[in-house]
Amino acid sequence: MNQLELSSSTTPSGIEYLSCNTNGTRLLVFIHGWRDSASGWRWVIDDLNIDPSWKLIAVQRRAVEQRGTGAAALLDEYASQVIDVISDASGPRSEIVLVGQSMGAAVAELAAARLADRLSGLLLITPAPLGGTNVTPDVRLAYEASARDLSRVNTGLSRVILAVNRSAEAQLRMILATPDETEHSTLQTLSSWIDGHPAGHQPSSVAVPTRIV
Repeated sequence: MNQLELSSSTTPSGIEYLSCNTNGTRLLVFIHGWRDSASGWRWVIDDLNIDPSWKLIAVQRRAVEQRGTGAAALLDEYASQVIDVISDASGPRSEIVLVGQSMGAAVAELAAARLADRLSGLLLITPAPLGGTNVTPDVRLAYEASARDLSRVNTGLSRVILAVNRSAEAQLRMILATPDETEHSTLQTLSSWIDGHPAGHQPSSVAVPTRIV
């Protein structure tokens, strides 16, 4: 099932997402992290050998227009965007599995709590803690400086430094997966990632099988 053709869609409220195997009756939903995009999942999707009953969806997070919005409200809005895409892409009885990476894992946790018995599984990859990431003031300033660098090349290459695979192909993939964003958007998502959500300090209501990678 390699080299699946991804098509672009938009929900009535304007949330963009990529999908493939649109005849599938079950839904596998991918949620990206900070300075990343839905298109970054295409290489993961290409390598999957998955039952054709699964429809694959990659959500493209949209910036929240209001300035000064707190981290919890931002994360709630990002989770709402995921639910919006699921509503647009699935039937009322579709089986759903969420996959979240980094900050996308926190978003996936919040979305999972809203899906109740429609959710079948949750996969969190290098997850950012839902309750926030405790960083020192100087580290936060360094991240904020990085957030103000809107170069896709610089951002993509800076992420490759943290990877095991630093090949030329990996560098190109990271650059291509880096979206065009405004400084407002990058600082907004950074705030939500670092400051987190109060739900992360309480026992989770998600009872489905969950794997952390």
